Amino acid sequence: MVVELNKLFKRGTANVWLGSASLHNFSKLIKSPLTWALYAKMNQPYRVRIKTKVKVRLALILILFIVFGSISINYILQLDFGITPKEVKYGRKYQLEALKIGGGGSYRGSTLYTVGRFKLPNGKIVSAKVFLISHNKLYCVSEVLVNGKVKSYLTLPPQHCV
Repeated sequence: MVVELNKLFKRGTANVWLGSASLHNFSKLIKSPLTWALYAKMNQPYRVRIKTKVKVRLALILILFIVFGSISINYILQLDFGITPKEVKYGRKYQLEALKIGGGGSYRGSTLYTVGRFKLPNGKIVSAKVFLISHNKLYCVSEVLVNGKVKSYLTLPPQHCV
């Protein structure tokens, strides 16, 4: 029945055959795609066979691809792109009296902290985050050095300035 179906589809006369009595068997084949696929694979007019020599060559190419791919990925991962972590240190420390202590914050007020304005011995006025409020009005202000350059100022506990 299925052989006839294939012949009819090749000839283009499937419409005539579908009206016949064996429509029931055809609908069973259509309902089960697995059966249809297995049937199509089992009755192929020819089969491509890969020779052993070709299989060995394909296996070697695959192994070489995996080896060279893993070596190249390892090489890329070990590359140094000149990115070094920033070196953060504390510079000179000053014991200063605050000119003004006020509120500060970050973007959209998500974090609030106290900011103090201080006048350095060279006359420069700087702002620094204040973590401890001093009772004697003297604060220990330190330079924050990033890669050797002064980026900001920070208050430290008073025992660090002594």
